[in-house]
Amino acid sequence: MIGRLTLLLASVSLTFLTGNSVAFEYGILRVPKSVETLRHDLLTRPLLCLEKIEYGLDAATQLSGDASFYSVKVQVATQQIAALCALRAGKPVLAEQYIDHSLELAQTHQAYLLQGNLIAALIAAQDPNQSTHAQQHLDAATEMAQSLKYYPLPNLQFQIQRLQGLRHMSMGQFNEAKNHLLRAKEEAYASQSAFFRARAEDLLGRLSVRNDQPELALSHFNEALNFIRSAQSDAEHLLLSEINEEIAAIYMQQQETDIAQQYQENAIEQAEALGSPQLLARQIATLADMASHTNQQNVAIAHLFVARDFANQARLWEISADIEHRLALNYQAINDYTAALLHFEVARELYQRQQQPDNELSVLLDLGLLHIANGEAGLAILQLERAEELANTMGLTPSHTRVFKTLAEAYEQNGNFDLALEHYKLFHQLSSQYQEIRAKYSDQQFKQHYQYIEQAHQLSELTQEKAALLQKTSFQQLILTLSAVLIVLLIMLYISSRQRSIAQGHRMRKLNHQLERNPATGYYQLHHCSDPPQYAQALCTELQLV
Repeated sequence: MIGRLTLLLASVSLTFLTGNSVAFEYGILRVPKSVETLRHDLLTRPLLCLEKIEYGLDAATQLSGDASFYSVKVQVATQQIAALCALRAGKPVLAEQYIDHSLELAQTHQAYLLQGNLIAALIAAQDPNQSTHAQQHLDAATEMAQSLKYYPLPNLQFQIQRLQGLRHMSMGQFNEAKNHLLRAKEEAYASQSAFFRARAEDLLGRLSVRNDQPELALSHFNEALNFIRSAQSDAEHLLLSEINEEIAAIYMQQQETDIAQQYQENAIEQAEALGSPQLLARQIATLADMASHTNQQNVAIAHLFVARDFANQARLWEISADIEHRLALNYQAINDYTAALLHFEVARELYQRQQQPDNELSVLLDLGLLHIANGEAGLAILQLERAEELANTMGLTPSHTRVFKTLAEAYEQNGNFDLALEHYKLFHQLSSQYQEIRAKYSDQQFKQHYQYIEQAHQLSELTQEKAALLQKTSFQQLILTLSAVLIVLLIMLYISSRQRSIAQGHRMRKLNHQLERNPATGYYQLHHCSDPPQYAQALCTELQLV
C-alpha cells in the first residue's frame, strides 16, 4: 500500500508541470493524466482526497521517521494539492497550513514556488482580512514569472488578474475588481481556451451579482454557457453546474420560479455527471428551498432527504447539519411539531460537533420560537437561556439582539414581566448599538466609493482633455507637414527651371560664338537641324532669308 502511494506521489512530482495537462481548481494547478484519479477526487470528494494525501504522508513518517522519505518535489506537490483539497472542503485554516509548508519546502524550486504563491493568493483572497497577504503572494508570483519563460503566459496572466479581481471583490471594491477581471478576460481570450473564456465570463457574472446588476450578470453567464455547450471534463462539469446555479438564483430573486427550477435542475444534472456528493447535496437542497418558497413543503422535504443522503454518504457533516435545520423549518411550516423538534435537535448537535456557534445559536433561537408557538414558555426559556449564554461568548451580532427579543417574549408568555421588560430594554439598547455600527460602516463604504467615483471622473476628464489636445496637435502636425511638402516641391521646381534656363543660355552663347567665327558653318548647322530649339528659331529664320 505504501509503495503504491509512493508511486502516486512521485508521479505528481515528476510530471507536475509537464505533459498533457488540464486545468483544475479554477485552472491554477496543472495535473498530468497519470494522477487523474487524484484530480477527480479533488473536484468531487475533496475530503477523501485530503485523507488520501494525509494517509500517504503519515505512512511515510512512520516508515522512515520523517516526511523526507519523499523527495522535496514530491512533498511540495503533495502539500499544494492538500491545500486545494482543504480549501474545497471548506477548511481555509488547514489550507493555509499546507500551503505555507509547501512554500517553505519550494525555495529552491522556482516553478513550484510560483505555483505555490498562486495557490496561497487564492486562499488569502477569500478573506478580506488577508488581502495584504494575497497581494504579497501575487507580487512574488509576478516577479518569478519573468524568469520562467516556458510557463504558458496567457494562462499565468489570467490567474494573476482574476486573483486580483477576487481579492478586491472580497473587500467590496467592485470597480477595482471589474478592472482586473476585464484584464483577465482579455488574457483568457488570448489563450484560445474555451474553459478559461467561460471562467472569465463567470467571474464577471458573479461580480455583477454582488454589485446588484442581475441583467448584466445573466448576460455574462449566458456567454459563459455558449463557450461550453457540452462538458467534456470534470472541470467543465463543475463550472457548468455552478453557472446554472447562479442563473437559477437570479431568476428566483425575480420571482421567475419555473425558470429558476429549470436551471437548478440543469445544475443538478451537471453535478451528477461530475459525481460529486458535496455538490449534489448542496444543489438539491437549493431546489428544495425553491419548492419551500412556493409553499410546496412536502416536495421540499422529499428533496432534502435525498440531499441529506448524499451529504451523509460523503461524511459532510456541516452540510448535513444545514439540511437538518431546513427539514425542521419545513416541518414547522406544516405544523408537524414532533418532526420539527427532532430535526432541530439533530441540527444543533451537529453544529456543536463542528464547532459552529453561529449556526448553533440560530437553531436554539428557532427552537425557542417553536416552543413559544406551541405554548411551551418554560421550554422556550430553557433553550433561549442556553442561546444567551452562547451569544455572550460571541460579541455583538444580529443574532445576539434576537436572543434578547425572543427571550423577552418567552418571559412575557410565562408571566415573568420584570424579566421580560429587562430583556426588552437590552434588546433595544443592543439593537441601537448595532445599527449605529452598521451606519458608520455604511458611511465609510459610501465615502470610499464616492472618492473612487470622483477619481474616476477626474481621470475621465483628463483623458478627454488629453484626447482633444492630441487631436489638435495631430491636425497642426498635418498642416505643417503639407506646408513643408509644398515648399519642397516649389524649391525643386525652381531649381529645375533655373538649371534649364542656365543650359539654354549656355547653348545660345555657343551658337552665337560659332556664327561670329564661321557664318557659313553656323548657318549650315541651323539650316539642317531637324528640330531647332525655340531660342534659335528666330536666328535660323534670319539666316535662311540671308
